[in-house]
Amino acid sequence: MKNSNVKHRLSRLLGGLCGAVMIVGLSGCTDDLLEGTPEWLGTSIYEELETRGDYTTTLALINSSPVASDNYRQILSLTGSKTLFVADDAAWQRFFEKNKTLSEVNPWHTITSVESFNAPGNELKVRRLFKGMMLNNAYVLDLLGNLSTDPSAVNNDASADACMRRTTSISNLDMRGEITSENFPPEKLDNASGVKDIDWWIEVRDKDAITTMPAVLNGKNNTKPASASYLYTSNGNADLATMVHFSPSFAVSKGFTSEDVSILSGGNANSTSQTVVNGVAVDPDNSNITCQNGYIHKLVEVPYPVSNMMEKLSYEPNYSIFYKQLQRFSYPYRNAVQMKNIGSEDSVYTIRYMNSGDYAKHCALTANYDNDKTATSYLPYDPAWNQYYLNAESYEYAMDAALMLVPNDQQMTSFLTNEGIDLTNKYAAGKTPSWDLYPDAIVAELMQNCMIPNFLSYLPSNVDKIKDTSQSQIKGLDASKIGDCFVCGNGVIYGLTMNIVPPSYKDVTSTMLLNKEKDLDESRDEGFSVFYSFIQKDKDIPGASAGYASYLSSFDGTSYVLFCPYDKAMRKVIDPSSLTRTGGSGSETGPVLYDYKYDGDKYLPYAVPERYIYDATTGIATPTGEVFARMSNYDVFAKQSDYSSWYKSNAYKLLKYIIENGICPVEDVAPNESPLVPAYTYYKTKSGSAIKVDWAGGSNIANAGYAGGHQTRFNRFVKSPSAAVKANGVSLPVAEVLLPSTISPYKLIQAEFPDFFSVLNSGTSQSKYLAQNDGNTAHKILDATDFALSMLRPYNYTIYIPTKAAMDSKVNRYELTRRSWYDAIGPTDDVIKTNFSGISNYPDDLKELKDLRDSIKQTIENFIAYHVQDNGIYVGQKEIEGVFETSLVNLETNQFYGLHVEEDPSSKTLEVYPKGDTSQKVEVDIEKCNLMATQNFYIESTGNSSSEKLGLGQIYSSSYVVLHQIKDNKDFSLPAEINPWDQSKYERLKELFDKYGVTLPDPVQN
Repeated sequence: MKNSNVKHRLSRLLGGLCGAVMIVGLSGCTDDLLEGTPEWLGTSIYEELETRGDYTTTLALINSSPVASDNYRQILSLTGSKTLFVADDAAWQRFFEKNKTLSEVNPWHTITSVESFNAPGNELKVRRLFKGMMLNNAYVLDLLGNLSTDPSAVNNDASADACMRRTTSISNLDMRGEITSENFPPEKLDNASGVKDIDWWIEVRDKDAITTMPAVLNGKNNTKPASASYLYTSNGNADLATMVHFSPSFAVSKGFTSEDVSILSGGNANSTSQTVVNGVAVDPDNSNITCQNGYIHKLVEVPYPVSNMMEKLSYEPNYSIFYKQLQRFSYPYRNAVQMKNIGSEDSVYTIRYMNSGDYAKHCALTANYDNDKTATSYLPYDPAWNQYYLNAESYEYAMDAALMLVPNDQQMTSFLTNEGIDLTNKYAAGKTPSWDLYPDAIVAELMQNCMIPNFLSYLPSNVDKIKDTSQSQIKGLDASKIGDCFVCGNGVIYGLTMNIVPPSYKDVTSTMLLNKEKDLDESRDEGFSVFYSFIQKDKDIPGASAGYASYLSSFDGTSYVLFCPYDKAMRKVIDPSSLTRTGGSGSETGPVLYDYKYDGDKYLPYAVPERYIYDATTGIATPTGEVFARMSNYDVFAKQSDYSSWYKSNAYKLLKYIIENGICPVEDVAPNESPLVPAYTYYKTKSGSAIKVDWAGGSNIANAGYAGGHQTRFNRFVKSPSAAVKANGVSLPVAEVLLPSTISPYKLIQAEFPDFFSVLNSGTSQSKYLAQNDGNTAHKILDATDFALSMLRPYNYTIYIPTKAAMDSKVNRYELTRRSWYDAIGPTDDVIKTNFSGISNYPDDLKELKDLRDSIKQTIENFIAYHVQDNGIYVGQKEIEGVFETSLVNLETNQFYGLHVEEDPSSKTLEVYPKGDTSQKVEVDIEKCNLMATQNFYIESTGNSSSEKLGLGQIYSSSYVVLHQIKDNKDFSLPAEINPWDQSKYERLKELFDKYGVTLPDPVQN
């Protein structure tokens, strides 16, 4: 008997003499080259099956009327290049008996005997049953996993052991089908919230049935074509059905375990040494049967021809709920190309699925091209695409497939009254709980977590490594939760005995998800259309990547306080640049507010700026009625490299500014507990600013008041009417955007701490620490009377302010309040020489004066830098203790000096002292602390008459600062090693001034 032993001889012999035979076919290898036909080389494939005697059912299949019409008996009897996978008669009998137990929904329930091959209605099934097990090239099992068809590439690392899918002999005509109206996806139900999603099937609902065929793909369907007929092109690759195979070398190279093989084959195989085809093991003793026109490989069972994932789910009774939810995203595309190909005068449809595939080969579909409707929610990829590509740029379809996690019906039903109770209460109130009542947007969140783009990365043995949309591992998921496994032509389905709960169902964004109504009625302002779309844009907007959705869906031990502005709050968003400008190129001054609305066609927010009369103490904004060129429908999700619209970029940056100053991450909070507790009144935001909480209404977070730095300055707090504790924090809807402080550190110090300001603003420090840009003249302060503290970077800081008495009381602080000493000496050598013009014979004295001058300047600069600390720390925030760097550098070590800061639990204030020196401990004065400021650099509006008229600037970078006065007229001294100014230097300076007749101001007087 000719068995698998020939494969070793064949590999050695044909690999050197006629390698093309192994991959392209045996017809290229002539008898004279082989010096006669070897005894192990069989006859034709058809004759070999006849000779063996136990393949009568397979022969009957070949001779059945559906298959015989294409002359496959003759094709398999002549020279050619085919690979045929077959089962013996005993396996066929088991197959027939199994089919008799199938439900009528399963298409294979009618294939129950040899006679059924010729029964009416079975034609396409029989053709697929045969042709789905035949490849149009010749392959020995050892080479089945090789990607390339070039014999010279067999040992190429890029192609060897890289293939797991091949197109079979099934044609598009074999996959022609019909869907009757009773099997159309049902119309979407009206839920309790009134959401009504798009019915993509409305254009065919008047038909009794529609004819369907697979697509013909051109792989370039990311954008809307000029007309619908160009969506698919006749010169593209047909979307043919594929066979899935795992050869031993492929399995080993991809890290398969024996358990993986067993699960993927449904127990038909249990070792990586076995070859598995369409979920069925190859009989090792009857493989590589070599014929003159190809190879025969015997399978231990009859496999069903693989279908795509959607077709498979359509007849698996235990997964009907999930299948039905996928169907809501389906769209019957009228396929003119296929109509032309088959010469049909009736409409032919390709069933596609609304999806946002990232790559060209994904053929993303996000709109109904006939009616120009844009999808509001969609899937990660098209689960019915037979030749699914993972990544068109680096993969062929053969190298991987998709993966789908599908909870069974029992789990999906349980979800409605357990994990999904909030959703059910919202959308099924007063009705029988059902997934059908959830809106598309809700269901799409589930699909985003259940549809994985790459199967090979998550074999059953490492399914526990799958991450959800928050990039966290899915808790509880491992191989034991895979109840069923279906290997399909475009992917693998793991049927789960557990639910997948999307992070967005339970995280702090879920409040907005439950109220994400896309109703454009301006009178309805309680939704979150604008704000939620911005947070979710990395999922909802193809190609965008803000990352906020993943960040807020994290369950890694960090909890979040999320302030969620209602749509009405987004109608009047202050542009901070308009509150600070007093000069510059902008011709107009005065508050400008952005009116963010929702575009009903694009399903994206846009913004229009208007000038208002704004009362910061009350938060009331009144339109001025001023008429100027208005912008409309500016998409705020434009690429940031595109500055063709100045307003578009500004609107985007302002939204980022709002969200990052409205998220407060808090460490060490138990799941499902609120990070907001009455013990703390300040919470730092993601950006580094702070939110103040007023607990006057009691310990209930719904009774508290909330203020950003801007509102805090005017002692104005915003209530949250429906604060809700979620699994990873608390979400707080608000009717006003909480903004950081709109006053700069320079202006705040000038207003609140004039004595410290006199030091900061002295001639000694201006040149080093004060500027009106960040070193790039394009990034500037818009107020001509304001200055930036140049030691501040886009981060957050604390500035400690000593009192005037503290500065006056120490000898080594004389120079801080006696800037006239510096002024008398002069900032440059030229000024020194001018003051002492008649004394040309005293160069040493002049040098000493210059050194004393520089020492004064350096000490003042050191004093300022030593009181500016990295990290904004607030009195009343969650406990904190640690050493934080100041802005003062130790020139010997090139490291920043540090201050130790910790909260005093008894006095509820901060204790501060130089690192390692508790003798200099000081306390923050709780009567004058937590004063917030923001230092913004802007890109000024240029080249646009409308933007010039508004006088706006785009936020380029922000630094957030909190100021605390030091209590009890105390302060900490500069480190001794930096040689601060002292009494002896004062005495020498006075001596020199007296010598040359210059009066030195008394150190005790101003």
